[in-house]
Amino acid sequence: MTTLDEVVARLRRLEDASGLFASDQTLGGEYGDKPLRCAPRDAPHAKGMRPSELSPEDLDACVSFLTWQAGKDRKAAENPPEGKTRADLLKYAGYSRRDAAICRAWARRKREGGASSAPAGVRTASAARAVAPSFDEDDGGADEIHF
Repeated sequence: MTTLDEVVARLRRLEDASGLFASDQTLGGEYGDKPLRCAPRDAPHAKGMRPSELSPEDLDACVSFLTWQAGKDRKAAENPPEGKTRADLLKYAGYSRRDAAICRAWARRKREGGASSAPAGVRTASAARAVAPSFDEDDGGADEIHF
């Protein structure tokens, strides 16, 4: 019979293998806690802050925004606007997906108690607006705004 701890460990391995979550090695690396360049509507104060300084709810808002941005850039790469190349747009989409994985991993780490919560006085987005990650290849249409 499978114990709860075994199920949790298996789920963690599946999450790690999915690519939706950055590894602990990535979080400890050069880009794992860099200041965010996004400012989603639900967490406008997040821009310029490090993921380690945000609450899980704020990180969820950033994940939603970054996933939408990656889809938008990927869709724009199909017919690049003047002054942009397909390669550049696909590169930007990859950066947004990487940053979303980093924010997801930080949110998971904080929910599991592995990191401190948001600093005192930081406004957080409502947990009800948190968006679960999508497991399909499509990052969402550029017409749909997921933040």
